[in-house]
Amino acid sequence: MLNKTIIKLLSLWTKLSLREKRLALMTGAAVVLMITVGGYQRVTGTLRDLDNTLSRLEDDLVSYTYQIAHREQVEAQYAIVAAQHSSAWTEAEIHDRLRQEIYRLARKVPQELDSNGIPVNTPNTEGNLVEIPSLGKGNMAEGGQGYREYMLNLRIPSSSLENVIYFLERLQQSPQSLRLDGLELNRAPSGEQVSATIDISRIVADGSPHLDSSSETDDYIEEMEEDEFPAAQAAESGTWLGEGIAVASRERAEPSSRGDTVVISSLQEHSEAYMLQQLEGGAVYHMSLDLFAEPHDFTVGVGLEQDAAPFPESQIIAGDGQALRVQFQFTLPGKTGVPGPVKCPWILFNDKDTQAEISNIVLRKIAEV
Repeated sequence: MLNKTIIKLLSLWTKLSLREKRLALMTGAAVVLMITVGGYQRVTGTLRDLDNTLSRLEDDLVSYTYQIAHREQVEAQYAIVAAQHSSAWTEAEIHDRLRQEIYRLARKVPQELDSNGIPVNTPNTEGNLVEIPSLGKGNMAEGGQGYREYMLNLRIPSSSLENVIYFLERLQQSPQSLRLDGLELNRAPSGEQVSATIDISRIVADGSPHLDSSSETDDYIEEMEEDEFPAAQAAESGTWLGEGIAVASRERAEPSSRGDTVVISSLQEHSEAYMLQQLEGGAVYHMSLDLFAEPHDFTVGVGLEQDAAPFPESQIIAGDGQALRVQFQFTLPGKTGVPGPVKCPWILFNDKDTQAEISNIVLRKIAEV
């Protein structure tokens, strides 16, 4: 059957004129070219889609890595807030705790909270930021699934606008999860003092974990670090090297701190301090650390042991005594997979008598280039 078909096609081909044969060949070439181009476009389109998907997944991986690297600190802060909640509290207990918190924040110098979230009983020697004559009875409402809302109204009779704003800021930062629902300010036409009426709601979460002591929080963080973050390197345990510096360690004061705080002081101008880490070339790393400096600025970054200056990702830290978290991502040069000494982190001082406090150093390998 196949042979007969071929014979018929050959016979038909021989009967065609030269012009018809050329036209048939051109048509066949056009069909083959069209099929080839169409197939190429489909393949390149598929590869482009795969490349876009790969880039998106890499970005997601980097984002998830950042979140995992800081999860323990987020959990520690949540544990502090969760200690201010209990599904077993009655309306009277919630009112009493809220009343204590409002009067604590109204002081010029608020007391510290004990392990149960109760203000420490200390005398008020500095006076009050704002005066609160009395608090009315609040109302409990079911806010939604898993939480309740306790609403309270308070009035500040007369105070400066600056003190009222400062008091509102304290309310927003309270560990009791307070929300400002309403604010009314009044001022006499010829006066500078203002009176304020404030509507406050406290969110009480049901079933929140309650950690009774800072030691339990420490155990929780240490267990989580061991089980869930084996790839993170806590660099505080390393040795600080450098020139023209003095290094001292201070034990952590908060359960959210990871390791001891290192205090580095510059004894001369243009001094430096660093830790040597064995890191793989051709790899992408992410580093974060908590620090603050005073009274002069300094630079924090990363660089190879033989480098005279850090990588471009370095940052200048203001010497204003304000604590902040520094984090950046960097790619190491060199042969992929071959480890080498890297100054990480690398602190450079320009002025004498600059002091930097550093803690919570986390170094994580993200990917290889």
